[in-house]
Amino acid sequence: EDAFYDCRQLNEVTLGSGLEEIKTGAFEDCQIKIINNKSSLVLTKGSNNYGAIAKNAQTINQIE
Repeated sequence: EDAFYDCRQLNEVTLGSGLEEIKTGAFEDCQIKIINNKSSLVLTKGSNNYGAIAKNAQTINQIE
C-alpha cells in the first residue's frame, strides 16, 4: 500500500505480464499520464481502481 504515493515525477509506467494485483493507494496522488499494460488487469482512465494508477492517465496501451 502507498508504494508510490505522491510520486509526481512518475509520468509513465509499464505493468509486467505477471502482475495480478495493485494494492489500494499504491499510486494515489501520482500524475501518471502513460500506462503500458502487459498485465491482465483491465484499467480505465480516470478510475481509482488498482491503486488509482489510471486516475490521471491520458493513454493506456494494452500490450499483448
